[in-house]
Amino acid sequence: WDMNMLAAGGHVIGETRRELLRNTLVCVLERSSTLRVVSATDLLSDDVRRIAIGDPAHVPAGIYAKEALEHMGLWADLGRKFIPCIDARAALVQVKVGSVEAAIVYASDVASAPAVKLAFRFPPASHSPIIYPACVLKESPRPKAAKAFLDFLNSNHAAEVFAAQGFEPIRNEVK
Repeated sequence: WDMNMLAAGGHVIGETRRELLRNTLVCVLERSSTLRVVSATDLLSDDVRRIAIGDPAHVPAGIYAKEALEHMGLWADLGRKFIPCIDARAALVQVKVGSVEAAIVYASDVASAPAVKLAFRFPPASHSPIIYPACVLKESPRPKAAKAFLDFLNSNHAAEVFAAQGFEPIRNEVK
């Protein structure tokens, strides 16, 4: 969204704009949880009393969660269980400390959270693609250095680091 605003305002060197990373929407439980949650419909269980999500009024992870659950026809039925949080990391903390039974977060959040376990992944078709773009700004005081950094972010080494953090690198030609 912000990248589109920058581009619309004429601030992006157009040929440098790239989709760099993809993320996945997931549901997590506390590591020792014995709840059987393997799909979104399992969240309807009475055993799942509270579900932490990013506030869908303005948090991207919450917006994606709402899209996915609406697509699956579950949003209205689960509404009373939602605990809105300031971001996906805050939702993750809620499940880690046991304040909620489940949280809907990004796969990249799980990579850094050994206190939680993956319950299931939302189908990619259930929500808008979660894409992280990168570009060089026209106003950059050092456009060549910015371009070199963009090239590095598209390198094999960077792809390995991103993948280890739960992101899916999108490999593309950088002009």
